[in-house]
Amino acid sequence: MIATLRGSSARKYALWLAAVSLAAFIGFTVTILSTVLALTVVVAIVGTFLAFHYRATALELSILGAAVSYHVSVETTPINLSAAILVLPFLVISAYKSVQTVPRSASKLRLVTTYSFVMLVLFMLSLTYSSLSGNPVSVFAGANAIYKMIIGFLFLGAGTLAASASLRRRDFRFLVVWSVSAQCIAIATLFSMATPFKIVPSDSFGRYEGTLGDPNLFATYLLLSAMVAGVVNILRKGRPWGINMALLLLAVLSTGSRGVLVTAAMLIVAYVLFASSVGDRFKVVFGIVVVSSVAALLTHQLMASIPAVGRAVRDFGGLETDTRVALWTDALDLWRHSPLFGIGPGQFQHYTSGVLGSEGGVVTHNTFIGFLTETGLVGLFAFLTIFVAALRTVLRSLRDEPMIRLWLFLGFISVQIQMMSLNLENTVFIWLFVAVLLSSASFSRAVPIGVYDPESGKSLAA
Repeated sequence: MIATLRGSSARKYALWLAAVSLAAFIGFTVTILSTVLALTVVVAIVGTFLAFHYRATALELSILGAAVSYHVSVETTPINLSAAILVLPFLVISAYKSVQTVPRSASKLRLVTTYSFVMLVLFMLSLTYSSLSGNPVSVFAGANAIYKMIIGFLFLGAGTLAASASLRRRDFRFLVVWSVSAQCIAIATLFSMATPFKIVPSDSFGRYEGTLGDPNLFATYLLLSAMVAGVVNILRKGRPWGINMALLLLAVLSTGSRGVLVTAAMLIVAYVLFASSVGDRFKVVFGIVVVSSVAALLTHQLMASIPAVGRAVRDFGGLETDTRVALWTDALDLWRHSPLFGIGPGQFQHYTSGVLGSEGGVVTHNTFIGFLTETGLVGLFAFLTIFVAALRTVLRSLRDEPMIRLWLFLGFISVQIQMMSLNLENTVFIWLFVAVLLSSASFSRAVPIGVYDPESGKSLAA
């Protein structure tokens, strides 16, 4: 059984401490007015009560925490930390217990452990090789990059084991938690858009950042959560569409993310190509025509009322002037000097700080180019193996569940496309989603539609 945070006094005190810390972290991240800080404290206290009352698991609390991140600077290097780190020790303990009680989990543990070990060895090898080649190497930047990847690997491994244990018990509540928590954030964002009360922060361009501190990352989270909501809707009602998905997709507009708009368009194409029913394809095409027509009629109104939409529309065709292209060019120039092992983890950010003069340095804004530059062809190939394994698991294990397989596949596609314009290798909710994909071998529809308990998130099958 997955360990919960309900029981002994020590665990209760630990949960209260985590809740207070989470409230402080959220407050420092998103607080502009003191009322927002007060609101976040209240939310943390209420969340703690619900965790006790509904016996929240460590996986569910990790999913809640993954929706919140904050930024700190250490020696002028910006570090993005997730609130889910507070729950990570409990998640690791619960994963360890699942391995002890369910021997079948050992194969997944070996897969993730081997992957993590190989990646860490390659990181050290790349850093050492770059240093021996006479390149200027920042030990701090390298250690910081390796530390963040270790955190990601822990969430991947522990999340895979915890999700597998839940699915074997036919317990889908962690997916419900993901969907509902994302909906709450989406509703708060839409409320901020529609009223003078800006409880969700935005940047200088009017793009809403949600609880993640970055509009593009927030857009990725909303879009991926919409795919998870589709799976939840299938389990509950037998069809993916619902008001929860509409709220999440509508909130995406508040971010003004051009990359997510492109991703959404490609997901629609993928859905039309792979949907099992001709009727489903027709509905999607018909919906596209209607939405496109309405959007064309309301473009000027949307641009005027939502600054983020205006920026996205005006700058949509400006890829050639985007700073990302310049970063990709610089990164590939560096990679050519060390194509096999790269320049070392974290060194591109150090290079842009010291050589290009960018304060704190910048990342490549492309996960694949980033790994290619910093760890070479060997590191990029190794990095991609876990995603190939996750995709293979989904496609092979869910043949009897084509709708669930399709929506998990769409989530996988959205992650890969977003990685082409963002550095997502240190993002907790990405690793948790990959964990869900790897655990899909344990996925089975519990009972006929209508016998699924939406409150507990569990099957009512005997």
